[in-house]
Amino acid sequence: MKTRLLFNIALLASSSVFGCSFLRHGWPESVFRLDPTSPLPSWFENHGGIPRDQLKVEISMYARTHNDVWEVIRDTGDRLVAEAPGSVRDYFDSDPDKRKPTSYPKWMIIKIEGVEEVYEQAEMNDILRIVDKPISSPK
Repeated sequence: MKTRLLFNIALLASSSVFGCSFLRHGWPESVFRLDPTSPLPSWFENHGGIPRDQLKVEISMYARTHNDVWEVIRDTGDRLVAEAPGSVRDYFDSDPDKRKPTSYPKWMIIKIEGVEEVYEQAEMNDILRIVDKPISSPK
C-alpha cells in the first residue's frame, strides 16, 4: 500500500514536469525538428525580434489522438519562446507512388491557430521543413 501511494505521488509530480501537454495527449508518437533553414511557422509572431538562427522548433505528434500536434519554439538557451497546439493531416499527392509508406519525400498539413502549412519530410529522419505547396484536400 505504501509503495502504491509513493508511486502515485511520483506519477503526479512527474506529470507536472511533463506539463499539461502530456496529460492532455499522452505520450508523443513522433517528435520532429524543424530544419534550421526552414521558415518559421506562420502562426508564430516573433515580437522579440530573435534572429532565425537562434530559434529551434520541435513538433510533437501524439499517439492517443493520431492528429494532435504540439509545436514548441525555444531559443538557443533552451528558453521557451512560444508554444501552440494544432492538428495534422496527410497531404495527398496525385501520384499513387508517393503514397507508399516507404517513398520520400512525404508531406503533411499542420494547422495551428487557423493557419495551415505544408511540412515536408525529405527522408526517413526527424527533420521537417515548411514548403510552399498548395493545400490539397483528401481524395
